[in-house]
Amino acid sequence: METTPIRVNTLVTDTDTLAEALQAAGFETARLAWCEEALTVRGASARALTALPEYERGAFFIQNHSSLVPVLALAPQPEEAVLDLCAAPGGKTTHIAARLKNQGEIIANDISQQRIYKLANVLKQYAVTCARTSRMPGHLIWQRYPDYFDGVLVDAPCSMRGTAEHSPSEVKSLAKQQKFLLKSALSAAKPGGTIVYSTCTTTVEENESVIAWLLEKHPGQVSVEPLNLPAVPFAPALTEDAKGRPFAEPIALTRRILPTAELEGFFVAKLRKTNR
Repeated sequence: METTPIRVNTLVTDTDTLAEALQAAGFETARLAWCEEALTVRGASARALTALPEYERGAFFIQNHSSLVPVLALAPQPEEAVLDLCAAPGGKTTHIAARLKNQGEIIANDISQQRIYKLANVLKQYAVTCARTSRMPGHLIWQRYPDYFDGVLVDAPCSMRGTAEHSPSEVKSLAKQQKFLLKSALSAAKPGGTIVYSTCTTTVEENESVIAWLLEKHPGQVSVEPLNLPAVPFAPALTEDAKGRPFAEPIALTRRILPTAELEGFFVAKLRKTNR
């Protein structure tokens, strides 16, 4: 039976109400144990769900459940200022807004004008009023917002290994970009602020090695925090880099989600800015 994962937009409705509406439309729903605003819809294609009036009014977002984890790790609270550094197409931005209850500030940044246009439409559809879009190179945004944000999400462009093949040189280029984005996020976070770094790839160069690089380049300025999400089906981080060199002990606090029939592969690291 075909299944589609969705996230309930709690700015518009609640999980019970949406589940009842979907069941009335002939679909079977199941709750996700580790995220109260997530449902799996059985017997429904994404195309069928987008034809529903609930979708048109922004009551739910079709979103793989693995991609909920970065926002759960960030744990934004009402009245906080949050930067979504690579925001398009907007799934995680709208999730952050729902967790903020539209009370606070989100800067939703992307470098592409076309993606920004689509992002703005998504924010409108999903009743997000606390966010404004920004079109800046992510590695430079800290210059406009130094030591500013309570939370920063870096859901970085990546090679999506397992979905598309990329050459070693492309992976190396992406890893370089990811490092600069993460460094910018560190500078944009206020002391004590939270930074979550995530990708949907499996390469160690784009995951554990990026975090190890940041720790090496900024000693005493950033720490790796445990991901206290006990019900999420995490797998351990890798213990050594692509050349077989062991990582420092803090890298063991980062986590992977292994790809399954229902979950996309993901890497997630939660960081804390300790000082300037």
